[in-house]
Amino acid sequence: LLGTPAPGLTIFCQVSVLQLLDFEERYTQRFWSLFRRLGPMSVDFVLCRPDGGIVACIELDDSSHSQPRRIAADQVKDRAFRDAGMVLLRVPLSRIPSVAELSDALALLVKEDRGFVTQR
Repeated sequence: LLGTPAPGLTIFCQVSVLQLLDFEERYTQRFWSLFRRLGPMSVDFVLCRPDGGIVACIELDDSSHSQPRRIAADQVKDRAFRDAGMVLLRVPLSRIPSVAELSDALALLVKEDRGFVTQR
């Protein structure tokens, strides 16, 4: 399904958050704190341009995301992506977008060149 609304993009599934973020300072107390919290986290989909730049990451949120512990974890992940200047789209499974809606959202990201992060 994602191939249709994301022509020209490569899609990766279940990617570790630590593989997506680049830390300016390593081996500091803050780094290890984030490393422990983000280490077990992943995103459901990563959409990349042919040059490897990340267009956006997509999270599919099921009903478990309404539990207090999961809300706290989602806030940590959201902040990490925001601080990195990356787009994290949250899609509630209770309301899956149509192919047209998803295609329009991705086209807007590509047109505005939002979310692109060139890989190291």
